[in-house]
Amino acid sequence: MSEPTVALERDPASGLVAGGSPADEELEAPERRGDLDVRTRVIARIAERVAAEVPEVLVEDAGLLGRAPLGPLSRSGSPSAEVRIQGHGARVRLDVACRYPAPITRVAADVRERVLVEAARLSGVPLTVVDVTVHPRFAETERSRVR
Repeated sequence: MSEPTVALERDPASGLVAGGSPADEELEAPERRGDLDVRTRVIARIAERVAAEVPEVLVEDAGLLGRAPLGPLSRSGSPSAEVRIQGHGARVRLDVACRYPAPITRVAADVRERVLVEAARLSGVPLTVVDVTVHPRFAETERSRVR
């Protein structure tokens, strides 16, 4: 038994898609069906998740830190991504933290490579550029009190 087909119609005035009654018509050619609009925030979240899979990247939640992190990570934690759609692709800017003395250049390269491949695969949007800034985190040390 086959699933019924539902016809979707786009309202030209509002651009919204409305469901219609089951239709026996064939689908239009792909180039005539419209565009899939993936929100930049979804791509950013995917990029953050993928970056977090790199072993040296620290996952920080800015709201749970006992101290305020420095720089762009102060509001959002690590990893943190911004995405701009450009043409048919997207440009990603990532800020990640790692524990010093991790090899920062290698961490940046690993994050860039993984995000270019995996985030593009998972989102379905080609990534044209992935800029990565690595913020080293130094171990907290106990300060001795001088009396």
